Amino acid sequence: MLKESQGVNRVVFSLLVALLFFFLMAVRPWGLSFVIVDAAFLVLFGFLYTKLWVKNWFLALCSLGLSAFFYLRSFEATRLITLITVILVNSVLVLQTVADHRGLTLKQLVTVPLVYILRAFTSLFGFAVETLELARSRSGRVGAVKIERQLGGIILGGFLVLVFGFLYRAADPIFARYIDDLLKLIPQIKIDQVLLVRIIQSVLVFGLILGLYTNKKVKEEEFAFLEKAGRFVDTIRIAVIGVCALTAVFLVVQAQYLFAGDALLKSLNIMHSEYARRGFFELVVVSAISLGLIWIMTKREKKKDLWLGVIFMSEVALLLASAIWRDFLYQDNFGFTRARLLGFVFALWLLGVLLIFAVRMVDKIPEKMVVLAVFVNTIAAVFVMNFMNIDRLVSVVKQPTLGYGTDYSYISHLSSDGWEGWESGLNYFEKRYDAGNCDMDAGVYAWNLENKLLALREKPKNMWTQTKADVEAQNYLEKNYPRLESVRNRPTQCNFSRDFSPL
Repeated sequence: MLKESQGVNRVVFSLLVALLFFFLMAVRPWGLSFVIVDAAFLVLFGFLYTKLWVKNWFLALCSLGLSAFFYLRSFEATRLITLITVILVNSVLVLQTVADHRGLTLKQLVTVPLVYILRAFTSLFGFAVETLELARSRSGRVGAVKIERQLGGIILGGFLVLVFGFLYRAADPIFARYIDDLLKLIPQIKIDQVLLVRIIQSVLVFGLILGLYTNKKVKEEEFAFLEKAGRFVDTIRIAVIGVCALTAVFLVVQAQYLFAGDALLKSLNIMHSEYARRGFFELVVVSAISLGLIWIMTKREKKKDLWLGVIFMSEVALLLASAIWRDFLYQDNFGFTRARLLGFVFALWLLGVLLIFAVRMVDKIPEKMVVLAVFVNTIAAVFVMNFMNIDRLVSVVKQPTLGYGTDYSYISHLSSDGWEGWESGLNYFEKRYDAGNCDMDAGVYAWNLENKLLALREKPKNMWTQTKADVEAQNYLEKNYPRLESVRNRPTQCNFSRDFSPL
């Protein structure tokens, strides 16, 4: 058992680390700095648990490798998915101090970050209680009462100072000027979604660091978030039968053109563009929900449940195949988009999970191995997503179209990852004007890129916060700023144009 003072010291140390993380990372972009923070966490883990680090080297390297994409990628959606994956991997690493990740169930794997977030709040409450108890044991009841009164005085005094300060500021303009000058010294923190994410992650950092220093076993009830799902298998079986029947009807109706070509679609009076555009996201969502039902069904040993699971799994496989085929048709006709490429990665992840569940149903592999396989499949999918460099694929490899031409407005809204594709838009609009054509889209395109340049100029200029793509994108825009000005100003020769420069 830890001594009370040791427990308090560890909570204080963990709290200081979390506060340091928040103040260093909350109000500025993440680049190489996130890689360093993640590496520092892994070094601390290896220093405290060398044998566990060696045993879990794969997870540690995955965490470090994924964090590197915060320097290499600028597309916020991929960065958020990567962040969630790094959090999950690091949470599982900390859990190794009291358990083996090969012994985790699926619900434990999904909920382990929530466990450490909840532990952070309970630890703070316990820290306050331990502090009072420690003071009481050293100075007796009188000393504890004295500390309680002092804490109460500090809280009440802080509240009264704020109230009186605002009243005095309103009462005297000279005093108000002093207060305003004082407030200017405080860094301005914009309250937005990014800040809220940083606050939540700082709480998680506190829980993870504290978890490294305390050998408190994680109890089964702490993973009880998904515990109730397995109690309703009989009810879910009935629901799956209904869904199975509906899916079968859907597949039968679509059987003749599930993988349809142009000729068959024309015979059915269906436009190819309509077929390519519709269905992908809906089928992916249906497949994702269905996998949750399949997961519950595979936990049962009854033969009727297994057969129902096999039938339903086969239908879901066809749905996913249809969704991926529709995605290929869309991209072949209309080019790449962010949503379609992210959906494609998600569909591949779903196929991997479906294959894992199929192997479990046939070979009856232990649930522990299923969890490990799903975990590795998730990490692999996030690596694939980052290696794809989605915005660059959209901007350079296969640009999106509106059915009649390239959607340059969409390209101009991409992150810095797609900066190489901006040149094609400039060339296009310059050629249009050289041919004597007026194009309002040219002004919008240049305005978007000038806005992007303005945003890049406002970002901190150091290697710790900037991404590699941000540096390259800003260099390109600065170099080609005269061309942007020319493209933006040429519409002034047309009656419908106006000057809307953001700079």
